[in-house]
Amino acid sequence: MSSEGADLQRLAELLGGRGLEGPGDDAALLRSPGDILLTMDPLVEGVHFETGTEVRRIAHKLLHRNLSDLAAMGARPRAILGSFVFSKNWDQQQRYALYEALARECRDLQVQWIGGDLASTKGTTVLTLCALGAPAGEAPIPRSGLRPGMHLHVTGPLGGSLASGRHLDFQARVELGVRLAQRHPPATMMDISDGLALDLSRMLAASGGLGARLVESRIPLHGSLEAALHEGEDYELLFALEDSQEEALSRDPAIPEVAKIVIGEVLAEPGILLDRGQGRIVELPDTGYEHEFS
Repeated sequence: MSSEGADLQRLAELLGGRGLEGPGDDAALLRSPGDILLTMDPLVEGVHFETGTEVRRIAHKLLHRNLSDLAAMGARPRAILGSFVFSKNWDQQQRYALYEALARECRDLQVQWIGGDLASTKGTTVLTLCALGAPAGEAPIPRSGLRPGMHLHVTGPLGGSLASGRHLDFQARVELGVRLAQRHPPATMMDISDGLALDLSRMLAASGGLGARLVESRIPLHGSLEAALHEGEDYELLFALEDSQEEALSRDPAIPEVAKIVIGEVLAEPGILLDRGQGRIVELPDTGYEHEFS
């Protein structure tokens, strides 16, 4: 049986001497001028990944899931802290493989891994990161701020992420979030993790209880429309622009064509409508993936 000390020593080596507890320090120090954004997201075994999933794919999702939250704020990631609670079925080889895969991912994205902690449990493995970033534009982009008449966009095709396994391999839209923040600042933006319908409803609620009309033929799809609307785990960005911003966006070669498509508009009346073409308009339930608590 290996000890926590051995894992901490391995992590200290991977983090360049600044291990999970640091060289005698109880907290990591990040020197930075200006605003710092922080987010925290866990991966739960059996919920966000299945037992037996390749460790490198777990590490990838763990990091990119958190960086996606920073991307949604128009922020550039700077550092992460990790909190890993391992069940007994994770042996030392698996744990070390996770640390090494996460360290590689961080190096590739120029994100510092600056600390964290470890624990064991008789229950389920839970892997958590806290990611820190700085706004790339003049200010962080909130999920509130919608007004009637604004146009809705997404940064890529939606749906089928769970069935295809893409939820383990997606790339957080960090660079695109940064470009939007700097070149075409959205009034509001968020990442789509729980389905377009539910996440859009959250954006509308945060903006004072507005509504929206989506155009079915304009929603880019990987899978079915039903999956795009209600399944989640896509991690594309949903953002809104004023009509006056559309021409500049359409002419910008740094923005992918899919992100230039107007998929809908914001309405004054609450509710989400789906225009199915030929005069058929239906109201969508604001359902998607939600954790159930007793």
